[in-house]
Amino acid sequence: MFCHDFVGFIGLIGLIGLIGLIGLIGLIGLIGLIGLIGLIGLVGPICLIGLTDWFNWFFINL
Repeated sequence: MFCHDFVGFIGLIGLIGLIGLIGLIGLIGLIGLIGLIGLIGLVGPICLIGLTDWFNWFFINL
């Protein structure tokens, strides 16, 4: 259970960082967009894995 919560928490941190990068795009321009794309590529699957594990755990324990 701890592992699933931890992975979901990593995804949440990634989403918070993503919101911050969106706010910085206007200042950084093209470099900000490159960083945003990299963050989506790196964090998206981590967040998705955390959500998938949570749903699997939830339905198994129903």
